[in-house]
Amino acid sequence: MLTYAYTIRGTAIDLENSLKAKDSPGYKRWAGGFNLQQAAETLLFLQTYNLTDMDALTHAAATAKGDFDGLQKRIDTADTRITQVNNLQRHIGAYSKNKDVYSQYLRSKRSPQFRQDNEKAIATVEGAKAFFDSMGLDNLPSINDLREEYSALAQEKHNCQQAINGIKQLVSDLQSAKKNVEVLLGIEGEPANERTQRKGLHDDR
Repeated sequence: MLTYAYTIRGTAIDLENSLKAKDSPGYKRWAGGFNLQQAAETLLFLQTYNLTDMDALTHAAATAKGDFDGLQKRIDTADTRITQVNNLQRHIGAYSKNKDVYSQYLRSKRSPQFRQDNEKAIATVEGAKAFFDSMGLDNLPSINDLREEYSALAQEKHNCQQAINGIKQLVSDLQSAKKNVEVLLGIEGEPANERTQRKGLHDDR
């Protein structure tokens, strides 16, 4: 499991004392949507990862989500290319199987009768050529090269999925902890720069 370490600064997270102060606005906000078991779990999570202030927690949550999103983007990119490779293999196979008939069609000066007699083969080659043009291919890759690329893409996708499986619970826990703490401290939805400015105003008093 990934761990995150950050410089401690910003709004202090003091859940323990906040929870003890049952008459405090923070406790009332918490009690309105959470129970003490959830509070204890959140506190333990923050202590485990040494996330003792709001900036550290926000940074950790954003970094973990960024890692998750980056891995998902790599999977999506691999999926897109895998689809292209599969289509290339299919069209190359169809083109190779029917190209001799198409050559005869061209030598017949595109005879309507020849086309009628070999419509399926000719249409298959024309469809393959249109696909190759859409891919901007000057030369067709070999089937062996495509198979090797497919294998590499499948491995890339597998590795990224394994990494996602390893961090998705942490991402969820960080997002949940951040939301819970924001509710408790009364800063729900407040931008970090506003928290910093507000903290500075309090510190000047």
